[in-house]
Amino acid sequence: MVKKKTQALGTFIDGAQTQTKQAMANPLENSDPKAPRKYKAVAIQFNKYEFDRLDAAVAATGMGKNAFIREALEAACNKALK
Repeated sequence: MVKKKTQALGTFIDGAQTQTKQAMANPLENSDPKAPRKYKAVAIQFNKYEFDRLDAAVAATGMGKNAFIREALEAACNKALK
């Protein structure tokens, strides 16, 4: 036997739209910068020039490639979102 839905579709859609508006108002509000890095992964393709520059910068700073890229990304985001 099929169960009837107890919540009206309109109420569900209104609730979803409200949550979406709240999330879009400030997307970084509930973000934790120290959260585990299991959310998304990005694969970046480099040409030889870019990779050689990355290697040189990593060697000069003593950082790992991932840490260097994360720090550069954070600096670029802070500059863009001022």
